[in-house]
Amino acid sequence: MKKLSLVALALALVACDAPKDSKDSKDSTSESAKADGKKGDTKPAKAEAKSEWTKLDKVGLQAQLPEMSQVSDAIGGGGVMIVGLAPVNILDGKDKPKTIEAAKKDAEMFNPTNFKEEKLSDGWILTFENKGSMGTNYWLKARREIDGKPYVCETSVSKPEQVEGAIKICKSLKK
Repeated sequence: MKKLSLVALALALVACDAPKDSKDSKDSTSESAKADGKKGDTKPAKAEAKSEWTKLDKVGLQAQLPEMSQVSDAIGGGGVMIVGLAPVNILDGKDKPKTIEAAKKDAEMFNPTNFKEEKLSDGWILTFENKGSMGTNYWLKARREIDGKPYVCETSVSKPEQVEGAIKICKSLKK
């Protein structure tokens, strides 16, 4: 019985490594190279980050979220937490800092560095860094006023790309 199982496993592994009879294995030219008219270019086509509009019922908004994002209740309630490539909390902003200056003061407990500010037509975005026991943390504190109601976007992550993704989500918010 053991020999039969090993033979079946070996055949399955060989089948997985066998070249597939498809146009992809016959022609190594990438889609981007084909579009440029280049033959034999083996560089893979750049993958576009897919996103889709998702309703955030709990906060009455919608946002453009990266593929495979999940939406759940924010810790402590009162908003939503988006988990995925760009994690972010979207909360009611009535009890949160109303200005960038107030947000900076609020962040002082984290010994922040590298503040970056962006003014929006309906609010602002503040990012900063701090050093923790696990290395550098990247923070986002943002405020938007949408349809007369204040909202905040917040995150603290380990990679700058995650903050950039969270900023995109925050900027995409709409009714």
